[in-house]
Amino acid sequence: MRVPRNRPWRLWAVTTALFLSGCGVAGGSTGPSSAAVSNHAESPATSLLQAHGISIRVPKGWQLGKQVRVSKTDAMGLSSGLLVPQVPKNTAALTRDPRNQSPYFTETIASVNQTASAQVYELSAQGYYYNIQVNVPRSALASLRRALRTLSLPPIATVSQAVHLMYHRATLQASLWMASADTENTNWVLAGASPATVQEPFYLFRSTDGGTRWSLINYSFQTDQVFPDLAGDPTMIFWTATQGLIVEVTGFSHNVWVYRTNDGGTTWSLQKLACPSQPNAEKPPQISQTVNGTLTITVTLNSGTNYQLTSHDRGQTWTELG
Repeated sequence: MRVPRNRPWRLWAVTTALFLSGCGVAGGSTGPSSAAVSNHAESPATSLLQAHGISIRVPKGWQLGKQVRVSKTDAMGLSSGLLVPQVPKNTAALTRDPRNQSPYFTETIASVNQTASAQVYELSAQGYYYNIQVNVPRSALASLRRALRTLSLPPIATVSQAVHLMYHRATLQASLWMASADTENTNWVLAGASPATVQEPFYLFRSTDGGTRWSLINYSFQTDQVFPDLAGDPTMIFWTATQGLIVEVTGFSHNVWVYRTNDGGTTWSLQKLACPSQPNAEKPPQISQTVNGTLTITVTLNSGTNYQLTSHDRGQTWTELG
């Protein structure tokens, strides 16, 4: 299935069936919630601030809308890049909150000049995106740390729930692009966040039970890890549960970037295959496979002509198709 899109992120799914029932997916985009907020004094020294199902105990005098800001947005109304995992993380700024181990929760503290700031991001199991910001004088840094230890939020999304949210959003938004296939009851989803000039982070998920449960198995910008990280529209194919390719072209190179895996996507090797001229980065490369296993990559060049490469050994070596 392919759906044209004109938005700043991509989702490629190699999947059979994704079951959305029980995922808590809210229909429609509501934007920031208009739920009422309240300040409840709990002691002479602290107040309990509550908004949108979130609560935090803070020193008396800190107020919602001033020192503390809370927002809640239906995930269906978000920039889809916010649905991807928050990894890798800036470990230097992370707090010791054990929830930081989740790829869908991040809590950081930073001190700049005379201000101490905390940022909390969460994608919830019910399909809402929460953002909490706290800004106080640097002299109140210890109080800020104590306040964060009282922060209560709804349950964090699991990886499986997040993948179902991404897939559900893709079925609702005609602006998204998808490609799908399946092999041996094993499925893959490749998601890309917003590109930054020449680079773009990608995240690879895998299911081994037909698309019910998912695991995050690879992502860009890990040390000593080969994985796509250039801005572009990759194409992905698997012909067994362990062997597959990701193929990409960009507007910054004459190469075709061919990533190959033999372990289901956990590790990848890279081949850079030269094109005779600049590929058209607006047109993703195409991969076809014959019944005898021959693979063919077709790349559209800026000139409008097609350039083809073929492999008779499952992508280990490639030759130009004359």
